[in-house]
Amino acid sequence: MVSGQLVLELRFAIDKLESQIKKSYPDMQTNISSSDNPSSEEQKPQRRSNVERSAATRSKVIAAAIQCLYELGYEGTTVILVAKRAGVSRGAAQHQFPSKVDLMMAVTAHVVEQLTHIRKDFWENIPKDMGHLSQVAETSWDYHSQPENVALFEIMMATRNDEELHDRFMPFSKQMADLRTYGAESIAEHSGIPMRPELEALVRLHFSAMRGIAMDYLLNKDEEGARAAVNLLTRYQRVMIEQFVAESKNINTSTTETTELVG
Repeated sequence: MVSGQLVLELRFAIDKLESQIKKSYPDMQTNISSSDNPSSEEQKPQRRSNVERSAATRSKVIAAAIQCLYELGYEGTTVILVAKRAGVSRGAAQHQFPSKVDLMMAVTAHVVEQLTHIRKDFWENIPKDMGHLSQVAETSWDYHSQPENVALFEIMMATRNDEELHDRFMPFSKQMADLRTYGAESIAEHSGIPMRPELEALVRLHFSAMRGIAMDYLLNKDEEGARAAVNLLTRYQRVMIEQFVAESKNINTSTTETTELVG
């Protein structure tokens, strides 16, 4: 049997040996420790910052609000219900959005920004010729039939009866008007014709018609009928643009002939 004294002597010898190794090879123990015993920072998952957590909560609440507006309409959408759908506490939701109007403005900002990005990306990447203008309606329908656009329409309709909502919505209404102007200018550029008021009216008609078709589809679920309406709108739009192009050519021809006569 090993005596207690011998155990103590052995332990002392081992400690002394380890101490000598550390002095002679200072990096050895560090390297061994690093490989065998990961630091606490490596073991623990990185915690997100308060800003990151706040942004994640906002995104979840906005997404849930869009879905509620799409399914239940404006009146059926409450901050409490949205928080439940988002999987966050009521307090967390109200910390981000103290009132329903605050939440609706966040949804509006998100949807308008998304719409602006889609529109500008489309016009910047489509070839500049008449043959590709038919894609305008297809891209527009793809967007207008999505929950985001229906949610925006629900908020727009609610501005009629809510003064605060109306006043705070107006800057976004201006952004959407600017987007219509951008669309009209883009059609003019791709068609090779000067900008004219009728083009902006055509874009306004297009937006309004698409929104109406989307709402009708939401109520009746008639995909075939909605598609037929979109196709007819596309044909009408193309006929009008071709007419504008023809009128522009006639004007240019008349101007050239007048200039030659004067000359």
